Amino acid sequence: MDSPNVSADKEDDYLTCEEYKGHPVNDKVNNVAFFKKNELYYFVVYNSNGSVRLRSEGFVSADNRDKELKGVLKYIDTKEKYETREKAGYRIHILKDESDREVGRSCAEKIVATAAPIIPPAATITKVGESKSGFNWWWLLLPLLLLLGFLLFTKTCKKQEVVPADLSTVEEKTNTTTDTVPVTSDAVTTKTPDCGLRWIYFPFDQYVITSEANAELEEMAKILSENPTFTGLLSAHTDSRGSDDYNARLSQNRANAAKDILIKLGIDAGRINTSFESESKPIAINTDDDTGRKFNRRVELHVLDGSGKEVCKSIPPDVPENLKNK
Repeated sequence: MDSPNVSADKEDDYLTCEEYKGHPVNDKVNNVAFFKKNELYYFVVYNSNGSVRLRSEGFVSADNRDKELKGVLKYIDTKEKYETREKAGYRIHILKDESDREVGRSCAEKIVATAAPIIPPAATITKVGESKSGFNWWWLLLPLLLLLGFLLFTKTCKKQEVVPADLSTVEEKTNTTTDTVPVTSDAVTTKTPDCGLRWIYFPFDQYVITSEANAELEEMAKILSENPTFTGLLSAHTDSRGSDDYNARLSQNRANAAKDILIKLGIDAGRINTSFESESKPIAINTDDDTGRKFNRRVELHVLDGSGKEVCKSIPPDVPENLKNK
């Protein structure tokens, strides 16, 4: 169902594509910029080269804009969620959410017609083996092929006549190599780390990295440094206090804070992925006091190999049985 704060006429509620270009990026993880025009709030998602990937319509409040952006980031890489429309020689791509409602669209791109292949006139085509004068030259290949076959046959026979002077020497060399195990490049460059990483936790309504959390991130950075084909994944969570929008931003800030530590420790930003789960995956009951909630304010540390398989998972906390979220 469309939000009552958004104009039903989506054509009129989008700005021209030029007005979405060149804004400062506010969310560097997702390459998103926010701006305001005519008392309405907008967002734009950029490609890595700075071009517009998706643009939003206008919203009467920043909260409505942020809520819509959350849905866009959820489906932006899902091809099945896009609809393509063509009109007057131009094409646009429209992103839709789970209710099939439009949540963003690309800039219009001109449709370029593909030129038909040029086929030479029939009069200029010459048959294989026939010159323009009508002389058949292919029969000259026959004696050449016979000569080539004879030379190859002779050469093969000579190779078969070569016999080692001392067969015992050959046998001895063969026996000395039967126990040798070939070493693959993977065995040399990649080793499975001995992981002992633990989840890191945060005080209520904060995303500051504690000294205990910093120690775990240092250990994760060491594993990534020793295994250059590995990548890291930081999965951030919150407890249930606060609105959905607020907790989404809070979990994002927690993941980014952990990522900044890894970058400072020498890990390339491109090797660190993040996910923001907000309050959606509690491991413990969100109790009225902090006995259960504290386990949900966390970032889980994961290490993946070059194929995306998890080779190192952080150790979950020992949640009391009566506090586990079942």
